[in-house]
Amino acid sequence: MQANRTCGWMASLTLLLPVSAAHAQAPSELVVNGGFESPALGAGSWNVLQSISGWTTSSGCGIELQNHVAGSPLEGAQHVELDSHCPTTIFQNLNTVAGRSYLLSFGYSPRPGVVDNRIRAYWGEQWVGELNANGSGLADTSWQHVTMRVTAPGSSTRLLFADTSWADSVGGYIDAVSVTDACLADPGLPTLVLHGASEMTLECGVDTWVDPGAQASDACGPLRVHKYNSGDDDGDGVPGAQDPDDYGPGPRTSAEGTYSVQYIAWTPMGNTVSAIRTVHVDDRTPPTLALRGAARMTHTCGSGWVDPGVEAMDACYGNVAPQVKVMGSVNGWVAGSYTLTYTLADSGDNTAVPVTRTVDVVNCPW
Repeated sequence: MQANRTCGWMASLTLLLPVSAAHAQAPSELVVNGGFESPALGAGSWNVLQSISGWTTSSGCGIELQNHVAGSPLEGAQHVELDSHCPTTIFQNLNTVAGRSYLLSFGYSPRPGVVDNRIRAYWGEQWVGELNANGSGLADTSWQHVTMRVTAPGSSTRLLFADTSWADSVGGYIDAVSVTDACLADPGLPTLVLHGASEMTLECGVDTWVDPGAQASDACGPLRVHKYNSGDDDGDGVPGAQDPDDYGPGPRTSAEGTYSVQYIAWTPMGNTVSAIRTVHVDDRTPPTLALRGAARMTHTCGSGWVDPGVEAMDACYGNVAPQVKVMGSVNGWVAGSYTLTYTLADSGDNTAVPVTRTVDVVNCPW
């Protein structure tokens, strides 16, 4: 490798590591004659042609094929020099699917003994990369293998290579051009996005838990999201508390607590992504008090007064009458007016509006 070699790339692209052979699924090759082996030339020969199998000249002097003339190919027996008699641009139109990701790869080498070997690569109308290396002092080619992920703009995408070096009849080499479906070769890491907030608070006994869900995808498109403790993990309409196929009953809005709902997606290659939604069920609504009987009552002196009590209800805990506290008392044998005050605080320290009752004890015989 030459110390003064430069390699410039568009900021939106990423250089990728080679795809693991264990994960590759033999993706279909879209490029025709990417190794420039057709037409076959004799060893030590070269030729300049306006078009070859798969490739066409769009500008310049033609496609210069070499078979071990001024350096070795990256693979096979032949490669292309883009500055033949003058800087040349070649292209190939590929059948693609709009919006789909593809892996574009090719080999690049400076021509041995040549200083300026600048080549640009275009995908559709987008300039996706420029390479330039100084071949001075090289006895043979010095290939670098470049791979990038690109997205098809339409059903037909033009792959184009242009020599942008000095017009001196010598320049950079390309070889082993390949375009494959990224979904079959390397769909990348999946992503998962929660719908709604990752942390939610529901009012106990008031709100209803409805799973907002999540979505996941990779470069190939949407992935199925698997849910755990969502209340209906398999989406069959049977509540998780009743369905043995589900992984938990989901957040219970009738009981205070913190519940976790997990979402997981994975690709056929085994890459996984997950997220957790935390659901707090909280009791923030005060209970209610209502008098049984009148707010002012009359009691005939000479017997014990029986308190009719109060209705005490809490949205989260239901009937909480046993927790009601009464301040004051009534002496049924002593004439007078007595005031009773009923108070209530639930387990969340939410306090009800107090209610009062006045009892008049009258007509004592003594």
